[in-house]
Amino acid sequence: MKRVVILLSCLFLCVGCSSTSSTDGLISYTSAKEKIINNNAILIDVRTTEEYDENHISGAKLLTLDTISEETASSIIDSYDTEIIVYCRSGARSSEAKIKLEELGYKNVYDLGPIDNWKE
Repeated sequence: MKRVVILLSCLFLCVGCSSTSSTDGLISYTSAKEKIINNNAILIDVRTTEEYDENHISGAKLLTLDTISEETASSIIDSYDTEIIVYCRSGARSSEAKIKLEELGYKNVYDLGPIDNWKE
């Protein structure tokens, strides 16, 4: 009986923790939009300058994957507690950017994946 209670508790905890992410670990468009509107989350495009200039999500800041450092990140992100949402063209660079930003100490980094996940 005790094992069943522990197992159910773990199951409910896992389900509750996944509310802002889809099954593949990406934040959903709806959750990302809510974080931007309600929590002043920063939307960051990690593609190249050329890709950004060609097309980007309105309001997104550019921080190319290859330039992410303590200095460049702090120039556009106010604090280590700021909610950050990263995106790129296919999802590979945004996944790497999330890891880099977390390694720099940013605590609330979310991966939107490809720019096409933005629905507007």
